[in-house]
Amino acid sequence: LEAAESASPADLAPTDAPAPKGLLLRRRDLLELFNTDPDLSGFDVDISPYLRDLGTPQLQVFWRDFDGAPESEAQPTHAELCNVSLAQARQFLGGKRRAWTFDALDDRWRPVTRDGLRAGMTLLLRAADGGYDAQRGFSIDVKAPVPPIVDQVPDVAAGYGGDADSTIGCFVELTDHLRHVADAVRALAESLELGDETTHALITAAAWHDVGKAHPAFQHAIAAAAQRAPDRARLWAKSDGSGRLPYAMPGADGELISRPHFRHELASMIAWIEHGAPGPQHDLIAYLIAAHHGKVRLGLRALPRERKAPPGTRFARGVWDGDELPTVPLQGVDLPGNVASAVPATTLRLDLMELGHGEQGPSWTSRTQRLLTKHGPFELAWLEALVRIADWRASRAEQRQGAEA
Repeated sequence: LEAAESASPADLAPTDAPAPKGLLLRRRDLLELFNTDPDLSGFDVDISPYLRDLGTPQLQVFWRDFDGAPESEAQPTHAELCNVSLAQARQFLGGKRRAWTFDALDDRWRPVTRDGLRAGMTLLLRAADGGYDAQRGFSIDVKAPVPPIVDQVPDVAAGYGGDADSTIGCFVELTDHLRHVADAVRALAESLELGDETTHALITAAAWHDVGKAHPAFQHAIAAAAQRAPDRARLWAKSDGSGRLPYAMPGADGELISRPHFRHELASMIAWIEHGAPGPQHDLIAYLIAAHHGKVRLGLRALPRERKAPPGTRFARGVWDGDELPTVPLQGVDLPGNVASAVPATTLRLDLMELGHGEQGPSWTSRTQRLLTKHGPFELAWLEALVRIADWRASRAEQRQGAEA
């Protein structure tokens, strides 16, 4: 190379070495893969160029009993999934055999063709189309219908507007749930012997993670999905209902205005940005609050089929600039340090959607990219997982207590 006149391909010596079978995964590529937001067409990042072992099944399929096209099929349980290779899936499709993949942005199943198959996809197949043998597993030659694997599946698919953990068969007040999750993450941190700074960030994020559920759109949805009417004077985190939450806000004329794709964790994060204690962990706590469902992470933008806000009003994930959160009590939530006993009433602002530095400080993209550079993808994923696990454990305990009551 030192003897070459330039680094131009035309000036480099030819080689007959075989081309590598996959791309080299650079640190830059790894950091880009940490962003799990689908693009505007609903596609996830294509990981197939980085796969080395081509003999490993690269897709998962499952079968459901329906005619025509799927409408309200839920995402699969673990027991339903069957591993297949890209080649097998391409051979299977064709003729009357069809497949669908879930579009999380649009909350619907969309058809996928042979050419549209990519590594990492999970495909829904019609049971009547066959393709499975109890002894051999996936088999293109089997024409007999595939028997159902499970008797009961969730009511709805969990897209970007889904929040099945908020309909658990019993009512739970918001302040109580914040306390339960903070206690659960504290127990995790003590068990794992995490340091004081990490424990402080986790507990604070847990105590604020669902503050956005005080949003009127969420409180309306909780009541609308309930089997029995809740006390509307109290703030609720969980409902005794089931199914999809119908997020909506009363308009000026009293008519309900739907808020599809509403994400309470975005409202929680904005409240923390407004009122959270400043310090070196401020942005990390904001990220852990926003990411605890995995649906608001590195990016912040409006999604397709969101209801548009009035002209000149920013909106994203069902939250509109200028929305109001009421005061959220924190009595009984054992927070580290000296903190207030309530989150003050908040006017939600979305300046941080913009690029650069605005009224709320650095943009969300700037904040999260700095965190990714500082902590790396694995540490961020680890901390994110701990908050989510604590939330799941607290919700499961609340559900058990509700069933016993």
